[in-house]
Amino acid sequence: MRPKGLRQARLNEAIKEILSLVLLTRSQDPRLRACIVTQVACTPDFSLATVYYRTMGTVESREGLAQALEKAVPFLRREVQTSLKMRALPGLRFRYDEVPDEAARIDALLEDLH
Repeated sequence: MRPKGLRQARLNEAIKEILSLVLLTRSQDPRLRACIVTQVACTPDFSLATVYYRTMGTVESREGLAQALEKAVPFLRREVQTSLKMRALPGLRFRYDEVPDEAARIDALLEDLH
């Protein structure tokens, strides 16, 4: 029997790959093509997958992308479920990935100290 952490990591990576491909090639909304999936984190009980994403655009385009992603959740879940052939798929929750912004802010603060 495999440890749960390995299964969780494999599911996270599989969902990330599928969503990246679907958003780029199969989405009808052009805003979704600007979405870059950076990470997926499933809960230990596999009931919810938090999908972290980035976009190369303005704050307004980021807000538009967030709305488009929320609207597309049923379509994206269906696509992931079809690809993974799972009976029960985690719910999808999208969050903007703030880590690169925070890293840049910390780098700037460190530069100011020197």
